[in-house]
Amino acid sequence: MENKNYDYFERYRITLHTAAGKLILGVCSVKRTDALTAEITRGNGRGIKAELDGIIRERGIHIPPKFQRLPHGEYVRIAMRYIEELEKAVKKHSEQLEVPECSWINLDDGLEPCMLSPGTNALKLVSDYAHMSFAEVRETGYLVFRLLIADAVKYNLGRTPKGIEYLNGAYEEMFKPFDRREFLSGG
Repeated sequence: MENKNYDYFERYRITLHTAAGKLILGVCSVKRTDALTAEITRGNGRGIKAELDGIIRERGIHIPPKFQRLPHGEYVRIAMRYIEELEKAVKKHSEQLEVPECSWINLDDGLEPCMLSPGTNALKLVSDYAHMSFAEVRETGYLVFRLLIADAVKYNLGRTPKGIEYLNGAYEEMFKPFDRREFLSGG
């Protein structure tokens, strides 16, 4: 994939300050991000440590020497901070990584019903758009995956007049200055 954004997000680094020192990690795969999030949700300490170890093996740039001897609670904190930093990166680069939203145009009446589970929809969308298998998509870095989702949605919307109207409305909404009076009046 020849894309400057793709390369930038593939090389993106997250720096976390731990009790053992500075830990620098690259962005892990979608599969590993999903697994880490699931372990955090379950509160499974061993699972969190195992996923962090996998991220370090997969994308570790700088690992402090005492990292493996941290207390359990520190691994949980590091895992949660890592996910927070991924989401901050998405917000920071929202123009490229988030799907555009327009509050005043309804697309539901112009879309075909989808028969896939919600977790599979994004994989299928990216798979079709980037001509990748589901396995390849799951091994893609999380930020690159978000870039591909946003690009695929914009591409698909740009193929219909209603979709183009929606995209134009979304960009107008994104860059329109916030008017507090209008917001409070419901306008």
